[in-house]
Amino acid sequence: MSRPTVSRAESLPRSHPHLKIALAMKIAKLVTVRALGLILVAVALGPGAPTASAQTVGGPAPIKKFLMLLAGGDVASTTSTSFGDIPGMTATVTMGRSGCVAVTLSGGFRVPVADETLALRALLDGTLMEGHRIAGSEVSQLITTASDNGYLLSYTFWKCGVAAGAHAVQLQWRAMSGNVVIVNSRTAMILGR
Repeated sequence: MSRPTVSRAESLPRSHPHLKIALAMKIAKLVTVRALGLILVAVALGPGAPTASAQTVGGPAPIKKFLMLLAGGDVASTTSTSFGDIPGMTATVTMGRSGCVAVTLSGGFRVPVADETLALRALLDGTLMEGHRIAGSEVSQLITTASDNGYLLSYTFWKCGVAAGAHAVQLQWRAMSGNVVIVNSRTAMILGR
């Protein structure tokens, strides 16, 4: 069986599997990003793969620019039940134009006492960013096993409608039960306009 030749996307019905594959490949090529010598590639799934709906977030000025990368390799810990800055995870960034800011925090977190809940949040100019899920004020991760290996966690926070100019970014944490929570290596990538 031969495959049809397609000169324009409109030549095949929208549900045709060859069109879906061609579009997925084109999208994967478009979202390949080179930043700091790293290549980040979005992988598209073929026809018949499960799909999920996603929330579209953004405004008239999409995220287009790498603003800053924060990195911390030193071990840090907290037992505070109140939010405090994660060491090395604060910065001031400058937006050239108004638009959206996105912050992705990734890190290796662990607890020496089982069943502690780590809570994280992101602030932009002292105001909570979007992407928090517990009563809109924090994200949390119950770490059920005491371990030296820990968990690799990653969360993305965002805020749209941010004016041009300098803005303070703070990534904060707390131990909900007051037991020690430890972070090893961590990074925060800040994207904006």
